[in-house]
Amino acid sequence: MVAKGKASAKRKQQKEEEVEEEVEKQVKAPKRSKKQEEEEHKAAEAAAAKAAADEAEASEEEDAEGESDDEGEDGEGDGEPLNTDIFEAELKQREEELGKHCMVVGALDEEDEEEEEEDEDEDGKQPSLEQLRALARVFVPKKVEEYYAELAVELSKIGGSESEEEDDEDEEGMDPAMKAMMAEAGFSFRMLNTRHSYPMQDLLKASLAKADKAIKSNKWEDGFCHWAATVQAARRETHWFQDTDVPEVVEAIYEKLRTQWVKLQKRSDEELGGLVVEGAASSKEAFSAFLQALADELQGMEYTAKDVVKS
Repeated sequence: MVAKGKASAKRKQQKEEEVEEEVEKQVKAPKRSKKQEEEEHKAAEAAAAKAAADEAEASEEEDAEGESDDEGEDGEGDGEPLNTDIFEAELKQREEELGKHCMVVGALDEEDEEEEEEDEDEDGKQPSLEQLRALARVFVPKKVEEYYAELAVELSKIGGSESEEEDDEDEEGMDPAMKAMMAEAGFSFRMLNTRHSYPMQDLLKASLAKADKAIKSNKWEDGFCHWAATVQAARRETHWFQDTDVPEVVEAIYEKLRTQWVKLQKRSDEELGGLVVEGAASSKEAFSAFLQALADELQGMEYTAKDVVKS
């Protein structure tokens, strides 16, 4: 306790001596003219302004470096194209060479997908070119692309703001005025629920009816094109079976896809429009696996869906 008091008294004495020294310096310092004071003031302001400008410039450089780092992590802005972009360019070139449309019907193996997710978590890496080039793909008549585009457009309209009259507040609780503001700002969205599965199912059934008509008339290429467009749409727009209360309709659509394929896979690649397959043993094997993937999804949701019969 005594030692602490002595230390405090010593610090107080040192502080008093410092103040006395500062007062003595100011007293001894020569008096400056008003002009000198103004010049010194201006110099101080200029120095402060320069320091502020330097700090702002340094901050901008740091921000630019940060954006560059972010772009590098995303695989953009570093001057090197993504593997997916390279692969898509290769497919486009093959389409032009063959005069056909490419359907990528293969998928990355589960192990590859897990590795890809780990890579993305670590440094944003994409699938390797080797993985992408190993994917099964079939070059089909361009009519498949046309039929699919028509079907996809109609499916995408379901649940959109233009597809139906809205109540004062929609079933998801969003005010129509807010939806209008979002649409005007460029946001595209759909509010999907169970009732939207019905028109989707109707569109798929109508497309399958076209395939049926062509197959019964032995128009194998047109039948195949409608079938391929429908199965692609059914795989990509999954709401028709993921949120519905009419499971029997879902099962009927899949069964129609399956039985049509049983007939189509008996025809030659030439009869179906001159199919060209890459990344798989045959076009029949590739499309059977593509359709089986849909069966697996349905079976996982406890629908009744038979496995695809391979020729």
